Amino acid sequence: MNKAAARLLELGHVPIIGMNAALPVLEHANVSDKYKCTMEISLAVISACDALLLLAESPGANKERDLILAKDRPVFKSIDEIIASSKK
Repeated sequence: MNKAAARLLELGHVPIIGMNAALPVLEHANVSDKYKCTMEISLAVISACDALLLLAESPGANKERDLILAKDRPVFKSIDEIIASSKK
């Protein structure tokens, strides 16, 4: 994820990884359901995004995808798709 984010930054985008926002907080939080809290933070971060790069499917990634689609924002499956869409 971080390598893809670095590439997006090089292309002029501002990449945000929800998991990277959540994990440092959860290291210090005394909560019973770390997965639930991870998803709450990740979804809050993702809700501010203009698009999503979905590198692989997982329950959490699919929730992020569904949130972006519900906001009528694009979901890309590769950096090449992002590059192609910016040329239009």
